[in-house]
Amino acid sequence: MAFSQEQTFCQHLNFDIVGEISVSRFFHSHSLSGPNSVTTAITSALSTASSICLFSNNSHYCLVISQQRPNNEVMDMLNTNSSLKDHFLIAMPALNDGIFANSITYICEHNEQGAMGIVINHPLDLSLDEIFHHLEIEDINSVHRDQILAGGPVHMNRGFILHRRTEDQWDSTIHISDQIALTTSQDILNAIAHDNGPSDSLVALGYAGWEGGQLEHELAENAWLTLPADSNIIFNTPVEQRASAAVAKIGVDLALISPLAGHA
Repeated sequence: MAFSQEQTFCQHLNFDIVGEISVSRFFHSHSLSGPNSVTTAITSALSTASSICLFSNNSHYCLVISQQRPNNEVMDMLNTNSSLKDHFLIAMPALNDGIFANSITYICEHNEQGAMGIVINHPLDLSLDEIFHHLEIEDINSVHRDQILAGGPVHMNRGFILHRRTEDQWDSTIHISDQIALTTSQDILNAIAHDNGPSDSLVALGYAGWEGGQLEHELAENAWLTLPADSNIIFNTPVEQRASAAVAKIGVDLALISPLAGHA
């Protein structure tokens, strides 16, 4: 297992390489070229480390641990063409207040103007059937007990439906990836109520939003752990297991991370 390009690149950026791990069994192979081909940058912290970056070389990954905060050159590298769209944000233990405590957020859009995502593991005391009743959707023949999620602190009176992409055309939909879409129009709720909707979906009230540069700043402060999203975790994993299932894909146990990580 060789990471000579990544190691040279990290040393150039004043990273102290403490160790490296292979976690190829948790990832699909990616096509990469050169030291700038960074597929994931995890600015979280373990123990006394200030930050951790996960660099990929085909199906192998190099875990680079730094004892100092990323310098400006590192942050410039992270901010250049490194969208977190179709990624998960996992709240680090130090982020323990409000809706983001113990949260996993699916990022629907991320660019220089800001970012938008849906928290996918905080259920409300509200079911789909109650939403259908509130919207006065009639002639419903089946029970829909799925819990509505608290999607974030912005526009909490609006519904956001994450779902698998289908051939159907809804009034207001954005395609996030080749598997996942986000719809905000009521027509999809009518279809779900009558069992004609997407095969998998979840409904959230509100969303999480960041202004331009805000999410990058929070990443630099080690508030989040980031990793590529997995539709099976979004749609086929119990709500209370989604965060732990996501980080397990990179061999991390959130229970072992200190609440003071990244602030030594």
